[in-house]
Amino acid sequence: MNRRREIFKITLVFVLFLLGVAIILFKVFTYKVTERDKWAKLQKKLVYKIMEIEPARGNILSDETYTLATSIPLYEIRWDSRVNALSDEEFNKNVDSLAYCLSCIFNKPEKYFYKKLVRARAIGNRYLLIAKKVKYYQLEKVKKCPIFRKGKFKGGLIVNSENVRVKSFEYSSRTIGYIKKDGTGIGIEKAYDKYLRGVKGIKLMQKIAGSYYREVPNAENVEAQNGKDVKTTFDLGIEDITHHSLLGMLKATEADHGVAIVMEVKTGEIKAMSNLGRTKDGNYIEKYNYAIGELYEPGSTFKLASMIVAIDEGLVDIYDTVDTKNGTIRYYNHILRDAHSGMGKIPVIKAFAYSSNVGISQVIYNNYKEHPEDFIDRLYGLGLNSKLGIAIPGDKKPIIHYPGDKYWSGLSLPQISIGYEVKITPLHLLTLYNAIANNGTMVKPMFVKQVLSHGKVEKEFEPQIMDNRICSQETVKKIKKMLEAVVEYGTAHNIKTPFYKIAGKTGTAMIANRRKGYKSSEGKNYVASFVGYFPADNPQYSIIVVVNRPKGIYYGSQVAAPVFREIADKIYATQIKLHKPINLMDTVFVASVPRIKYGYSKDIVDALSFLNVPVADNKLTSSWAVVFPKDTIEVLRNKLIVHGVMPNVKGMGLRDALYVLEKQGLKVEVVGAGKVFYQSIPAGVEIEKGQEVIIKLI
Repeated sequence: MNRRREIFKITLVFVLFLLGVAIILFKVFTYKVTERDKWAKLQKKLVYKIMEIEPARGNILSDETYTLATSIPLYEIRWDSRVNALSDEEFNKNVDSLAYCLSCIFNKPEKYFYKKLVRARAIGNRYLLIAKKVKYYQLEKVKKCPIFRKGKFKGGLIVNSENVRVKSFEYSSRTIGYIKKDGTGIGIEKAYDKYLRGVKGIKLMQKIAGSYYREVPNAENVEAQNGKDVKTTFDLGIEDITHHSLLGMLKATEADHGVAIVMEVKTGEIKAMSNLGRTKDGNYIEKYNYAIGELYEPGSTFKLASMIVAIDEGLVDIYDTVDTKNGTIRYYNHILRDAHSGMGKIPVIKAFAYSSNVGISQVIYNNYKEHPEDFIDRLYGLGLNSKLGIAIPGDKKPIIHYPGDKYWSGLSLPQISIGYEVKITPLHLLTLYNAIANNGTMVKPMFVKQVLSHGKVEKEFEPQIMDNRICSQETVKKIKKMLEAVVEYGTAHNIKTPFYKIAGKTGTAMIANRRKGYKSSEGKNYVASFVGYFPADNPQYSIIVVVNRPKGIYYGSQVAAPVFREIADKIYATQIKLHKPINLMDTVFVASVPRIKYGYSKDIVDALSFLNVPVADNKLTSSWAVVFPKDTIEVLRNKLIVHGVMPNVKGMGLRDALYVLEKQGLKVEVVGAGKVFYQSIPAGVEIEKGQEVIIKLI
């Protein structure tokens, strides 16, 4: 019985053995014959791989072909601690020196690198991270370090590179923009990505050991095609002027943010676009593209649109009279006020020049109250209800309500006529003003002029006309007179210059409180703006300046208009083409009468004497003087300082203002530089010793 059992066991084992051999033979047959192609392909896949070659991204250039954005290589340093050629003896001998070398290059403790290297060697880390975002000069030093100097296959040094986008200047950084790896982005980088990004190439790589691959010689690789360069319309000189002019006012008024844009009248080319927002530490940077992405209530600068409509419809002429009453008017339960007292019956041009809300609102309300949709339709006809259609993403659609919608009320017509219940971007409003400067032809804002390949023009972008005629030529002429009147004798008289003519409009709009609307007396904030063009008799550039939430002073004439004037002055001074020949100038200007700050009279007299400038009426009984230029002489007047009474230091330089105020026992906080334009305690108010006063200079 036992013998049979043993035979059965042996037989069973033999049968199982034969079955196993049969299965193996079947698998070999299947692999060699029926599935040979499948396994051959899999083997090839494990040995070879196709690697993409990233192209170099094209540059973004200024109009003068300066580089605004470019790509530079940065490197990632890694180490294969188990590379075959590196013995333990050699590693132990040189690890101290390697750690010291890396410490010197990357400014980290020597112990940090020593522990990192030793631990990686102990656990067999074949891809140890040494440093990221390594610059080329640092990489060259790394290649000279002990062990690493032997290279990849003997020293285990692994170098990965990537191109990183950098901007050459801080100007217009939000407009230049960026692009992410997932394809999302902003600005020119996003809008013109199809030209800038290039075309990826491919190369065949063969696995040689571990995770290492090498390029297969003589393989049919496809070279990457580098991206093309994009030439913008930006002028770096004008950018610099615009940036610093806006920045100076934002700092002086401690505003939340501001925008300044310069556009070429005929072409719509954007020569400068500055968007500056205040940070928590009080600095200003390009935080957001307010110029194209922020809708704001423009206030009085929108009166231009109202007058274009009314004049072009033949409903009013600029010399017709309008009653501004006593500076107030009631519409339903709302009282509309002017910033100044009423002037009674005055010409429409004067109502516009002095920015009379009462006057302009009556022109529109009296003519359109029965059919307000006619007025809104005409505004829509000016393109004020649609996006500009610019290539740069983020352009916002203006908001102007239509009669009958849920936001329309009896106040809407007069409110819209003066720039409330309207929201528009700064760039869109500038485009409207630019159309007037361009004799009624509205051109689309333009950011890019050309696409270049190896320095040669491959594609050229032409100016695009949005509307050949926004109104009649007769209306354009009348509107131009109104805009010039604003600077000649109106609200922007302070920026009038004898060297060239400016046309434009001031705006001061209260920002509505989210809960209480415009009626809230808590936390009132304003937007100050000025939009216009110059030279008015032959417009070359249009400019908009918008300052949001300035502290202290907030009128457009005092905050935004001076920025416009500073930008225009500097452009005018640097571009000969804007100057009239001397023999054609209406007036010969004498440069011998300098602008003098108010201050210590002896210093003023000494300075004028040194410059050989005559001084008239020099009968001074006070140590302090006020200076008035008159023809070719300077007229001095006494500036009295009374103890215990707040003096007027406006117009003084910092040194004199500090002396006067501190002698009165005041504690002085200074903001800005230049001469005083604001003091927190009004002149003539009684003061006490130790009281604090803020002075702002520009």
